[in-house]
Amino acid sequence: PTGRRWPEGPDEGTSLLSHSDLSQSRAGTPSVSEASALAVAGAGARLLGPRTVLGPVTCAIAISGDAP
Repeated sequence: PTGRRWPEGPDEGTSLLSHSDLSQSRAGTPSVSEASALAVAGAGARLLGPRTVLGPVTCAIAISGDAP
């Protein structure tokens, strides 16, 4: 959508665990929630699991690259 900026894709070698054709076509990333979680967690971050969807809400959790 116009006016929104989605996070860039994850660093090379980092994969998203989920894929949505709708997300890919509208936002350019297969999972906005997973890409966002990785972007916020910083360099070397990794997802703790695939995104969770409950009705209109989607959530993904990533851990920082600094975490053990």
